[in-house]
Amino acid sequence: MTKTADQIYDEWLVLKVRAGDMDAVSALVKRWQPAALSYAQIVTREKELAAEAVQESWISGIRAIRKLRDPARFRPWFYKIIHNQCINGLRTHQKHLKVTAAQRLEVNSMQASDSMDSLEHQELVNLVLSQMPENQRVILTLFYLSELEVDEIAELLKLPSGTVKSRLHTARGAFRRLSERSESSTYSREAFSLGVQYDE
Repeated sequence: MTKTADQIYDEWLVLKVRAGDMDAVSALVKRWQPAALSYAQIVTREKELAAEAVQESWISGIRAIRKLRDPARFRPWFYKIIHNQCINGLRTHQKHLKVTAAQRLEVNSMQASDSMDSLEHQELVNLVLSQMPENQRVILTLFYLSELEVDEIAELLKLPSGTVKSRLHTARGAFRRLSERSESSTYSREAFSLGVQYDE
């Protein structure tokens, strides 16, 4: 499989980090911090909790980076760490705080990642995503905003690739239906249009 430019750059950074290059650590954090925060906020819906999960993910990730078999696959490997940290953080948070269902569903503004820069109306996208069930919200974020491949999402969520494709199809339909209820539905439909394809 041919590596993309992003994968080659990630591989180079990971190898530099393994060699003890602290500048490479800083570069890796700067490169993936916005996307990491965006995804963590999608999962936790708590800005502070997301920030804590990402911070812990970086600590765990840098410590365990020698265990990464393929340095070019840093992104899906790191997303798995973030996902697990978010779940653990939510469990701990809910043990110590009496969080009501309404509070858990309170919408926090997502920090825009580099991949969202092309979406002119990010607030509307966030609003529509916030109305969706967690499994649909997460899978759309991973595929469209974080730009993970189907097999990478399947590995992260521990699902068969066919199930990921099916859920993507269902989530896209739900996104469009919700966007059509908004006053500016045109903008949200463009964000996740059928023009973005994946292999069936």
